[in-house]
Amino acid sequence: MQELPMFREKWIVFVEEFKDAMARQLERKKKEHSEWKTVVDGALGEGDERARVAVAALEDDRKRATVFVWNGPQTYGVMVELAEGEEIVTALDTRSDDLCQELMDMELRNVEIVKDLVFEFDREYTEIVSKSKTIITEFFEKIRELEENYFAGLQEEAMRVYERFGSGELDDACSEDTKLLLGDKDTFMNSVQSHHDFHASAIDALEDKARPGSSHWSPYDRVRVVNADS
Repeated sequence: MQELPMFREKWIVFVEEFKDAMARQLERKKKEHSEWKTVVDGALGEGDERARVAVAALEDDRKRATVFVWNGPQTYGVMVELAEGEEIVTALDTRSDDLCQELMDMELRNVEIVKDLVFEFDREYTEIVSKSKTIITEFFEKIRELEENYFAGLQEEAMRVYERFGSGELDDACSEDTKLLLGDKDTFMNSVQSHHDFHASAIDALEDKARPGSSHWSPYDRVRVVNADS
């Protein structure tokens, strides 16, 4: 029977092509996530640095104000024009309130930046997932076609074996169990069909296992999954 060696050869070729294609998809996913994370880190890092500088400057002025209040204006420096400690404290409180509002505004901007970047990531990542699904579908279509061709050849070979058995040609070559199987055409052909059905079910199960997760996840779910895989 020539179908089995051909089945195996084509199976190996299809599987290797599939593995290579999916490996490329995995690299695309990792690259997309890496680039996205670099952009996010850069955008948030710039804002974080401005916030750190502003907070540090306020803390430095608080320390100088403490020195001024206790030791007098000669040691104070930048706020020496404020002659009274109460005025200094009031000015610092105002700066603190202004800084608090500025930091809140920065945080809100960061939220919008991340939101936009997450949805941009989702758009790109969805395209990768869609391509992966196409690769998977096309691969299993090839495998099913391969299985159908193999099954057609198997059926033809089974009929030839049955006819040879019916003519007595295989009497000396068959065990008693084989003779019992070949003695009933329906039982014999049903066993061939069951063989095919088992292969078809195995292919279906493998396709279900190979498919990416639910497409109904939110963009934030996708980011969390990619972070976990990286």
